[in-house]
Amino acid sequence: MKKVFTMIGAVLLSTGMFAQNSAEAKKLLDEVSTKTKSYNNITIDFSYTLENPNSGKIENTGSVILKGDLYRINFLDYIEISNGTDKWRVAVEDEEVEHNTISEAEKEEGLSPTELLTVYETGFTYKMGEKKTVGGKTIQYVLLYPINNVAEYTHMVLGIDMSKKQVYSLTQKGKNGSDTTFTINKFTTNSTLKANTFKYTEAEFPGFYYYDLD
Repeated sequence: MKKVFTMIGAVLLSTGMFAQNSAEAKKLLDEVSTKTKSYNNITIDFSYTLENPNSGKIENTGSVILKGDLYRINFLDYIEISNGTDKWRVAVEDEEVEHNTISEAEKEEGLSPTELLTVYETGFTYKMGEKKTVGGKTIQYVLLYPINNVAEYTHMVLGIDMSKKQVYSLTQKGKNGSDTTFTINKFTTNSTLKANTFKYTEAEFPGFYYYDLD
């Protein structure tokens, strides 16, 4: 599931134009980052779209609760929970739970859901893209180009809601012509969360078979 949140790519631009746009884009991204990190926790309802020129279009919805390095994501028929050191993947339909301790190698492998809103902070160069009105919102797009060019996609397009200074969407442009897009439909901050939001408990999933992968 982590790979669903991993969106990077690589393209080089002319130095003069890039330098000018980069400063403007960095200022905007810094504003979004500062505001995002000011919240105690964030709850997001999102839509996920995969468009492939060969296989058509796939659409799904999900939700994620974020607090620092902690997360709880509900996507497809799975719930994934992490307290920052351990991860539980719950297959609701199969009534099974897989647990593993998060290794350092796994942390470095890719982005976790907690980094969805701050994906742009490291490992990228960027420039301002176009500005559009989407559903009555003014969305400024920023193009993100990874410094590491071994990714399976060319670049990312980050959409920012200018009135709220919040991430609105994130699109991965695949080298095979596919587009993977997350769009935030609802963004709630500083909610009162249940004590075990970021920890698996048997009481929440009674009778589920438990696999310890460590």
